[in-house]
Amino acid sequence: MSPAVLLSALGEVRTRATLGHDRVFFPKGGNAKAHIVQDERAPLPADAVDRTVSVLTGEVLRRAAARPAVELAVVDADLNGVMAPFAERTASPRPRDPAARQ
Repeated sequence: MSPAVLLSALGEVRTRATLGHDRVFFPKGGNAKAHIVQDERAPLPADAVDRTVSVLTGEVLRRAAARPAVELAVVDADLNGVMAPFAERTASPRPRDPAARQ
């Protein structure tokens, strides 16, 4: 599973035990506009969400531990809860590689 899919699944499932969250969509195409709608889906059982979050978080940490250490990482706490696309194609059209046209 790619890191983008893993992180996207973790971000999605961790809010599914409660009501009242917004869903954010980044449609494919020529724009990077987000669509936000009220999530009207029924909540998932809290124990299932907790187990899934635990498994996905464990996998993220396992992969991070396998990578070389970094000297300093800075995370802005004000960004908590900000949704961002994980795949380039969800944010903008794919850049064209002039070499690929040959």
